[in-house]
Amino acid sequence: MASSSSNSKVSLKLIIDTKNEKVIVFAEASKAVIDFLFNLLCLPMGTVVKLLTTNGMVGSLGNL
Repeated sequence: MASSSSNSKVSLKLIIDTKNEKVIVFAEASKAVIDFLFNLLCLPMGTVVKLLTTNGMVGSLGNL
């Protein structure tokens, strides 16, 4: 199990090219950011729907 610390530092660097209409050319993130994103991907879709909305979603996605 991962240890938790109260002094967590999260860093995210984005290089954006506005001249060529490209949104993100390069992104660099700390290990904590990458771990957080991968943990979000592990959540079941039904749990995400219940956490984000109070009424659920229209269609079958709310039934998951």
